[in-house]
Amino acid sequence: MTADEIAVLAQVLGVSPSELLAPHGTWDRERIWDIADALADTGLGDDHPSRLLLQLIEEQLGRQLSVSDHSIGGNWLTEIVRTCAGIQDGMAALVSAISILWPRSNVYVRVRELAEQQPVRGLLPAPHLQQVQALLGDVAIPQLPALAYRAVGREMPSVRPASTAGEAFSYLVDFPAGSDGVPPALLFIALVSPKL
Repeated sequence: MTADEIAVLAQVLGVSPSELLAPHGTWDRERIWDIADALADTGLGDDHPSRLLLQLIEEQLGRQLSVSDHSIGGNWLTEIVRTCAGIQDGMAALVSAISILWPRSNVYVRVRELAEQQPVRGLLPAPHLQQVQALLGDVAIPQLPALAYRAVGREMPSVRPASTAGEAFSYLVDFPAGSDGVPPALLFIALVSPKL
């Protein structure tokens, strides 16, 4: 998505471009579990290495984290990831800590990729998502499946020719950004807007 397209979307929503792109949302459970699973593959379920990871994260953030201590093994890793996902710069600190423990490892690469993927639901506050949904509402566009496919870069069987732009957008909000860093739902808006 170009800067001009971001500016147009921000104008439609009545916000500044920087406010539009500021992270506001929460992390979905599946991505938190995926990151915790990647960490569990390292043997971090053991108490000592998990505490070392937490200590490194705290050093990166410059403060102590409150992580529930009642969980053990993989559950404790999930709590660490959930805690990092819930605070500003938490996921960056987690990725940095992993790069210290396992530089250039597959775990580091996988966790970094998962941490950098941001769906639109995590970028736009709920009122702005609802506003976009209302704007797209029941708009039917003949090329809708092709536009959705282009936004995602792969087949989308749930987008039927009779679907509306609002339905397609609702489906796309949970897709993470691709390698270009642009979430498919934002790209979809840019593709659909000239057709409205």
